[in-house]
Amino acid sequence: MTFLRKLVLTVVTAVALAAPMTVTAPKAEAQHGGHHRHYTVYYRYDPASSWARYGTYHTHEHAHRVAHHLRQHYRVEAFVR
Repeated sequence: MTFLRKLVLTVVTAVALAAPMTVTAPKAEAQHGGHHRHYTVYYRYDPASSWARYGTYHTHEHAHRVAHHLRQHYRVEAFVR
């Protein structure tokens, strides 16, 4: 009888400890509607040339750093979409 009581207590404890982890995981994904955002950097050398895609990045900050780098070092127009 003691073995059964310890087994039930162990299972209840494991479920109680695992429950908060399963509740918080969907919240992080719900911030963007369950979709991952991508930020694409475009550039062009002058207003007469067409826009070209430079790259796609997972964070807003990284994409803007790349666009800033292109503007500063290559003297091109660049934007993030």
